[in-house]
Amino acid sequence: MINIREVESKLTDELKATFIGKEYSGEVFPFELAQGSSQFIATIVGNYIQGLTSFNIKPIKHGNMLMVSVTDEEESTIVDIMFTVEFPVKDKEDHIIVKSVLCSLKDYIFERTAQV
Repeated sequence: MINIREVESKLTDELKATFIGKEYSGEVFPFELAQGSSQFIATIVGNYIQGLTSFNIKPIKHGNMLMVSVTDEEESTIVDIMFTVEFPVKDKEDHIIVKSVLCSLKDYIFERTAQV
């Protein structure tokens, strides 16, 4: 049986090591942030979720939070990743520094695919 909290913790640690302190400018939701997140997610999906052949990534921006929501073909959420960012230049939202990362894997997707 997969220890989902262990997988979640590992993913969070890897995302933190990769993104915290990184500075981006020129885009409100940096492509590199979404692309880098998707690489970690692809690893999780490939290693731990059986029967899932594709997933969708939805970048969402709300204030000082950038979120990557990952869903399966049926629009069921697999994982949400939230980046808290800082805007070092006042009134310039396309210049950010990543301050923290949170990750939440959804238990039911692992349970559902384990039955496949």
